[in-house]
Amino acid sequence: MSSLNPMRIAAAAARPLRTLSRGVAAPTTQHRLLQQHSRRLYSSEPPPRPQSFNKAFSRPIFKVALMAIFTYQLAYYGWLRLEQNEKRGDLNSRQSSS
Repeated sequence: MSSLNPMRIAAAAARPLRTLSRGVAAPTTQHRLLQQHSRRLYSSEPPPRPQSFNKAFSRPIFKVALMAIFTYQLAYYGWLRLEQNEKRGDLNSRQSSS
């Protein structure tokens, strides 16, 4: 029998953990086997470099920043337009009243 027998691992996972004196759970040997077995051992690729992050995300980040600037400028233009209309209305009401 292999030490990584699926039936043995399933039985170890179903068993409750032993507790230490302070109530902290201590993993059993079978539980450790389960943790070892669940690790990803087949990865042969090195971790990604920051260059790949920049290559993958620079364009979307740029698009979001550009849209934020455009939205701000649009809101600013709209606010200025409302201010001008209010000033014109005040000026017209002053001129008509005098």
